Amino acid sequence: MKITITIEDTEDGQITVAEERTPGTGETEESVTQSTALADAIFEVMDQLGEID
Repeated sequence: MKITITIEDTEDGQITVAEERTPGTGETEESVTQSTALADAIFEVMDQLGEID
């Protein structure tokens, strides 16, 4: 599974996070791998950071 995470700042001082998952041979987008677990953890941290002023 190849996961590309793009973190981008916006003009109003916020950030946007986009994720693109590209399944490998024999995988589906719903496959759970160590890399998807890492991506999920990153999104969780990003959500927490977004809540901090």
